[in-house]
Amino acid sequence: MRYFALRCMFELLWATSIARLAAKRSECRGIILTLHRVLPDAPADFSPNSILQITPKFLEKTINGVRRRGFEIVDLDEAKRRVLSLHAPGRFVVLTFDDAYRDNLDHALPILRRLKCPFTLFVPTGLVDGVGEVWWQALEDIIAGQQSVAVDLGEGNLYLSTRTLGEKNDAYSKI
Repeated sequence: MRYFALRCMFELLWATSIARLAAKRSECRGIILTLHRVLPDAPADFSPNSILQITPKFLEKTINGVRRRGFEIVDLDEAKRRVLSLHAPGRFVVLTFDDAYRDNLDHALPILRRLKCPFTLFVPTGLVDGVGEVWWQALEDIIAGQQSVAVDLGEGNLYLSTRTLGEKNDAYSKI
């Protein structure tokens, strides 16, 4: 439901031309799109992290759409050069992918290669070193698979029912 609501919000912004009007009035030369996950399936009903997720089809549509609107997709080094230059050519977009999810390799990279699209992948060193945790996804997975959870938030054990979708969302938010 949350995924659907967010998508509706963005579609409404686009349909009302607010985005185009803001772009015309802006002196912005470039945009950085910060992406995370690229997955082919729609999110599950309980998916508090679905805001981090787009589909491969949406990624391809976005790349083609920004190019049709006259933006050049550039890497971060070129973006820096353009921002620092007084006479930089044209408007630009930078694509970044945060957290180096496996799906970036499986689903995003083939599209980026086919469309000859530069991008930046941010790899958290803590994950590479084995000391970092993707706690937000772990928490989602735990709550999704349980009827209840117990957690100590500093004041002793708190027991939360997670039987319904509403209870799962409440527990995730509380924790």
